[in-house]
Amino acid sequence: MEVLRGHQADYNGAPGCTLILGEKTRWSSYYAMLVRYIQQKCAIRCTEDDININIEYQLTPNDWMLIPKVICLLKPFVDATLDAEHGYTCISDTILFIKKIFYELNAIDEFRINTIKNEMIVQLKRYFRGLDALVHFVDVETSEMHALATILDPRYKTSGFMDKAKAEEVKGKFTSIASNIFERSLAEGSFQINADSPAKSY
Repeated sequence: MEVLRGHQADYNGAPGCTLILGEKTRWSSYYAMLVRYIQQKCAIRCTEDDININIEYQLTPNDWMLIPKVICLLKPFVDATLDAEHGYTCISDTILFIKKIFYELNAIDEFRINTIKNEMIVQLKRYFRGLDALVHFVDVETSEMHALATILDPRYKTSGFMDKAKAEEVKGKFTSIASNIFERSLAEGSFQINADSPAKSY
């Protein structure tokens, strides 16, 4: 570690900035680990080449080439997590967060990581699009709670959905629910229209 710190000073690699290890139970730790590797690349490579220390495994040129690409794959998940942690985030944001992750993953065009990317998309569809053979998960766009919250949010409405057919289906369901509530209120006399009040356009 002392050798690494020395090389950090030589290459402006933020002396005292330690490396980060990925942990399965710590969210975004692998992303943070890889970003730190890129930040400290020169210092790490010089440390690996030092003949006075014994290193069991060295990152290969191919590893260094892949690291930035894997960071690109992980970044949409990290960004969505940070967005979800904001105090103003609500359930109507869920579908849009997922839509954004799909969009950003599909926009990555790099054959060296296509296998990883495609598997990530498959797993996302299992969790959020209801494509799970064991039915452990449901399609978030047909989840009544998420779908109605999204369509009622003036920021999103039907544009927040990935599947426009499902958006129209949810819109029809909401219209039906609203109509039933309105008719029931009229029947019970709990809702009255004042004919003398000027009409307003919203």
